[in-house]
Amino acid sequence: MYNTITDLSILSSCGIRGQPSKAPKIRCITRHPPPYSVMKINVDGGASGALGELTGGGVFRDNYGVFRG
Repeated sequence: MYNTITDLSILSSCGIRGQPSKAPKIRCITRHPPPYSVMKINVDGGASGALGELTGGGVFRDNYGVFRG
């Protein structure tokens, strides 16, 4: 439930009890470089519904973390 203070005030004035959402957990992500002369590929994609639009992309990096495409 993602409510603002205003949303919770409106719910309260109508006699409805709301709960504020908890803050998201923050995680530390560490890059692990591949061995020498090996490329690392990171890809991601998304879709809008079962028959919706699709999108995707990727990043190539060498063992030094230099963008290669």
